[in-house]
Amino acid sequence: MKFEYTKNLIVKLMKHECDINYDIARIWIKYLENKKSEEFSETWARVYTLNEIEKVLKHSVMVHKDHYMKWIEGEFDNDLPIASSGSTITALLDIDNLFSAFGNVMEEIEGDIEVWDDIIYDEVKKYHNEKDTIFRKTFLDTSGIGY
Repeated sequence: MKFEYTKNLIVKLMKHECDINYDIARIWIKYLENKKSEEFSETWARVYTLNEIEKVLKHSVMVHKDHYMKWIEGEFDNDLPIASSGSTITALLDIDNLFSAFGNVMEEIEGDIEVWDDIIYDEVKKYHNEKDTIFRKTFLDTSGIGY
């Protein structure tokens, strides 16, 4: 019984963090659009993006937000197309990154970790895939070339 409650809580938290990842990915897409616009300077686009991401991160349970923001700042120089495996969008939407953020929590669950990990993974993966399909249809270049 305690196990089921813990599993459900972790799944709920991971889905919440998944939502945050997609919110940040939408902000990143907006950054790419602003960066190409003649109305905005590169500096303004970066400052705006960082501020918007910080607002979203306030709703996150992530512990190392300062490290995350440093990573984001480094990604401003990542010019790989969004369809590339090394793009910022790919990293933001990678479910394995989401699971690694919850690695310590998973280790603390009592019982057969592998069984519960698989159950949690399957449930969160399904949720992530649904969000990913919608995101890609809505925001990403359908030609697969990217920006």
